[in-house]
Amino acid sequence: MAKATISVTVLPELRNNVLADDKRDGDKAGKRTGLRLVHFVTAMLAANEKAKASDEVLAATLAAEFPKRSHFQAIPTWRAYFNGQKHGLNANGRKSVRYGDDGQPARRAAPANGKAKGKAAGKGAKGSKGKASSKAKGKANKAAQVTEAAAE
Repeated sequence: MAKATISVTVLPELRNNVLADDKRDGDKAGKRTGLRLVHFVTAMLAANEKAKASDEVLAATLAAEFPKRSHFQAIPTWRAYFNGQKHGLNANGRKSVRYGDDGQPARRAAPANGKAKGKAAGKGAKGSKGKASSKAKGKANKAAQVTEAAAE
């Protein structure tokens, strides 16, 4: 049984990036759309605004368009590039969200230990007494040397 995929159409802003039929090898260019991988991911994540497909379906869509590629970056990585407008992805400022199998935006799972992560949990929070980085130590040492040299 074939894996579910979504329909991806070439966005108007990507029409100039479609390669000729003889270049659609399923590795460097998509078999159906003729888009290079980065452009195809832009179109796919834009299409997912309506399709609301899970990451597994998006991965299957990517694999179907590029059957000769042996490895892809994970969909969350592509989504981060898309949302951050990196590598030429998403020039229109859209945002892509992760959807669950039910088509609803997926929420992050709570940590297994019940504790929050990041600055809110005290990691680097204001007033913490963490160790200075080696770069910060180097700057402090250089400032001290300049002060000593000026005093002499």
